[in-house]
Amino acid sequence: MELVKAKTALLSVYDKTGLLELAQAFRKYGIKIYASGGTCQALRDAKIDVSEAQELTKTPEAFHGRMKTLSFPLMSGILFRREAEEDCQTVETLGITPVDIVAVNFYPFPQKAAGELPIDLIDIGGPCLLRAAAKNFASTVSLVSPADYTGFVAELDRHKGATTLEFRKSQAQKTFQATCEYDKRIFSAFAPCQTTSLRYGENPHQDAQICKDHSTMGIAHALQLQGKEMSYNNYLDADQAWMLMSELVLHVEEKQESTALVVKHGNPCGIATAPSLKEALAYAIEGDPISAFGGIVALSKSVNEETAHLLTEKFYEIILAPDFDTEALKILHAKKNLRLLKLALYSAEDFKRMGPKHLSLVGGELICQRDLGADHEFNIMGSKSWPAKFYDQRLFMFGTLAVKAIKSNAICLVGKKDKGALVLAGMGAGNPNRVLSLEEAARQAKHSSLGIPMGELVLFSDAFFPFKDSIELAGENGISWIVEPGGSIKDQEVIAAANSLSIGLIFTGRRHFNH
Repeated sequence: MELVKAKTALLSVYDKTGLLELAQAFRKYGIKIYASGGTCQALRDAKIDVSEAQELTKTPEAFHGRMKTLSFPLMSGILFRREAEEDCQTVETLGITPVDIVAVNFYPFPQKAAGELPIDLIDIGGPCLLRAAAKNFASTVSLVSPADYTGFVAELDRHKGATTLEFRKSQAQKTFQATCEYDKRIFSAFAPCQTTSLRYGENPHQDAQICKDHSTMGIAHALQLQGKEMSYNNYLDADQAWMLMSELVLHVEEKQESTALVVKHGNPCGIATAPSLKEALAYAIEGDPISAFGGIVALSKSVNEETAHLLTEKFYEIILAPDFDTEALKILHAKKNLRLLKLALYSAEDFKRMGPKHLSLVGGELICQRDLGADHEFNIMGSKSWPAKFYDQRLFMFGTLAVKAIKSNAICLVGKKDKGALVLAGMGAGNPNRVLSLEEAARQAKHSSLGIPMGELVLFSDAFFPFKDSIELAGENGISWIVEPGGSIKDQEVIAAANSLSIGLIFTGRRHFNH
């Protein structure tokens, strides 16, 4: 447990809640108390024996309190290594008093700083003292909040005035979290995020806002050329669309090609990469024309006149593109409520700079690295050889990017059209089992006006098939080619089923759940 018995404590608190009870616990176990300014006076008023922090700092307070606790002797008394003989000798030679407990809380810097910045509420000494104590948790205790006092006193009582390494480390963790949040609050005051209220949230009875960060990247910073105010759901779908579009351009689209996609309620329902922008858009719409209605369209090239005419044939919420030429704007201006967003595609460097995804929970937050990039390893597992026209690296990357963007359990069917155009012909999303998603994807592909025979489509799955039933269902629907991550304990059963049905099977080794 590595018990350490404390002999000295430094107190410097703005919030004096629980201060007297804490000091009484120190007195009970013979821990000498040093305190600064108002904390020292509060203890003296309560008739508690206390020494001034100046005895540790060896210097007086100065500059109206701006310099109070920061000094070489005090910081050394917190930071020196008790287990290092050389450090202990230096402390003795320099006449430094060891400090074993640091109880500090900060000036209350406001969540929102209206008007002039409250510079004098930026606490400097407090975070430094606490970080020093937290860094040296092998020997010292940091107490960053009155909420810590009860647990600390209980720890002292359990161990007769000592603390365990586990407790000190836990307090260090709380300290670094608190100093991080405090710095974030100050940073936000200097560079406040722009928060704007939206008409409503996911549904009309829910309030919502968008908080734009300090960068210029992303859907939040897109230039809106026309149309109604963006809604909460619009932002979510547009963000999804532009991430997928940028990855398709980086990994699949060739210089002379264009890509179009339609996103509806968080799922891409149409995707195509073709020789021209108009062809790509037409194929993307044909993939699922019913779902395309009211969707969000993303285009990889500047919108031209012929593409604009096609966009006026159906109702869409948003058109996203790197630019719009003059004639296209004239045509689209007739639909005054149609939102036109202009935004540069994300580059490879932009993707590197993107932080993780954050999802708030009741009582916490989930943080996850983004699932970026296309799969590049495609290993033939079945006995069937793939014809050259199907064993196509671009088609495979197109399919893995498409299925990655679809909500789990995700299935998609992709194929080729004229001039080598790559298209999404059918997809199934968000079902509690993979069989339902496969049924949806197959039904959609069979009724699609794209007209690609089922035997010429490649099925992609975002995760492994746990049983052979999905392979058998694929065979019943005339599907001859499957790409999946693999990794199931039933892989051999799945491979055997594919071989028995003469279905080509490829494993990628990477799962792509998207919840």
